[in-house]
Formats: sequence, C-alpha cells, structure tokens
Amino acid sequence: MGFLKKHNGSIWEDLPLNKWNNSAWVEPEAKKWDGTGWDILNKQQYVATFDAEWSHTYGANGTQRTNSGDKMYQGQYSAVDNPWGLMNSLCGFDEASMRAILSGARIDKVELYLRAEHWYYYAGGTAVIGYHNHESKPTTFSHALYSVKTQKYTARDQAIWIEMPIGFGEGIRDSKYAGFSIYVDSANVSYYGSFYGAGEGLSKPKLKITYSK
Repeated sequence: MGFLKKHNGSIWEDLPLNKWNNSAWVEPEAKKWDGTGWDILNKQQYVATFDAEWSHTYGANGTQRTNSGDKMYQGQYSAVDNPWGLMNSLCGFDEASMRAILSGARIDKVELYLRAEHWYYYAGGTAVIGYHNHESKPTTFSHALYSVKTQKYTARDQAIWIEMPIGFGEGIRDSKYAGFSIYVDSANVSYYGSFYGAGEGLSKPKLKITYSK
C-alpha cells in the first residue's frame, strides 16, 4: 500500500514506506481498528489445506512396524498381544509445496485434522503430538519436539480439527519442521489408540494453515 507519491516523468507512482528490521528493508503493516481487533490493510489473509503424503508406525525399538500399513499407532496394548511394544508414529506432508506457499507469510492459525480409529476404552483417549523434520518417511523413528500438544478424544472413530501452536506453521515455513509425530512415553492403556493415515481417503490427516502476505 502506497502512502506517498513520486513522479516518474510521466505519471505519479506509489512510494512505499519501509522499515529496517536489522537485516533488510521491509514493508510495515498498516492497520485499522474494527471495534474488536486490528485489521491489516496492506496484507491479504489466505487459508491453505495440505493432505498428508505419508505416515507410518514404529515399534519400541524405533524400527518400522511391518503390518500396520499407513495407520498410526500410539502406546502399548499389552506386552503379550502386541510384540511391537510401546508404539509411536510419524506423518509427513509435501514440504516443498507448503514452503513455497508460506514463504514470506505471517502465520495466523494452524489446525491439524486427525481422526482416531480406535482407543483402548470406548470413552476415548489422549493423543500426544509433536513435530518432526523428515522430508520423507524414515526407516527409524525420531522427532524434533515431543508433547507440544495433547488432545483429548471422547469416543472411538472420532475426528477433530486440533488447533496447533503458531510455531508449528512458522517451523514449516522456515524449513524447521516437515510434519507431526504421535509419541507417548507411557504404557498406560488410556493412551493406546490408532489413527487413520495418509492412504485412507477423506480420513487422512490434514494441515490447515491460515496466513497473511
């Protein structure tokens, strides 16, 4: 948005007002009060939704579970019935596409769609969500941050749009994160559950990011 004008010899052109951010000149935000909040006049708000590209479950020793397909498991059912032990999962997105869209943007809101297929109890359980930085499905489990967000589910086969910290979207934009982890360091069966993965149609995980640029 131009606030001043300059003549280029034939017409008047907008002359942007910039500010120095200690490394470069950037356009400041022009705002007005709408009675409840500040509207940014020189930026447009957008919403982008990204589908999961891959997902997998890993056993207690960190290796890929071989009989779970794209499904994501959390926790441990029992030592006898589940030889994979305490399970954790990873889910990734098309990071190149996300970063191209979010480049230079201010992240306003981040939401994760995660549908739980099963819980140990009919009354549901708790998902424990973190971040990872894997560009593609790794052969062994690792993640960048643990237990950034916990989400209570109240039933089996329940889908929730979970509001995530703004830092998740900023980390994706800035090449710090590429997806989310499901990890709990507890064998309490209230955490045992499974989630629909990347290959499961409309039930697959999704990221919805609201941003301004």
